[in-house]
Amino acid sequence: MEGLVAPNCGGLKKDLEAGPADKKAWDHVAMKAELLNEASYILMADGRCPDGVWAGAAKTLRQYSGEVLKAVQDKNAAQAKTAFASMTKACAACHKAHRKEH
Repeated sequence: MEGLVAPNCGGLKKDLEAGPADKKAWDHVAMKAELLNEASYILMADGRCPDGVWAGAAKTLRQYSGEVLKAVQDKNAAQAKTAFASMTKACAACHKAHRKEH
């Protein structure tokens, strides 16, 4: 999570808040959303899913990162932000159930 999901989620939030201004910026947003989408599959790989909360969060991560990608294709920053907000709510629910405090 700390190596793949956290930096891409944080970077995506920052990029969306700044508002992608050119093709390069939109490409960076897309890359981060694509990596988060891939993470949704990794979270379910090799029997690592402990319960329905985890599975539901992975499914929601997949769905809404896909919606971010669609919004990126349409160059619709507002829709991307909305999808991102829905995506992070699922992450928060899973973290509440499974995150270990450091």
